[in-house]
Amino acid sequence: MSKKISVSDHAVLRWLERVHEIDIEFFRNQIRNIVGPPMKVKATSVTVDGFCYVFDPNTRTVITVREYGAKIKNKGNVYDTK
Repeated sequence: MSKKISVSDHAVLRWLERVHEIDIEFFRNQIRNIVGPPMKVKATSVTVDGFCYVFDPNTRTVITVREYGAKIKNKGNVYDTK
């Protein structure tokens, strides 16, 4: 049996961007619009439309996006959108 070929997330992202001409910056800006207000108040996550955006407000970096209810190690300061 041959070993499965590994493809990094970065390679998939660049493939979508360059081969299929997906505008990655469009989606990056969508995420920025979602996490901007919570970051201003030093929150560490926000849930919108069933997805939890986890970020570091100090470095202003989005760490991951997970489906709502997925386990998060450190919930920190959660931003309430209600």
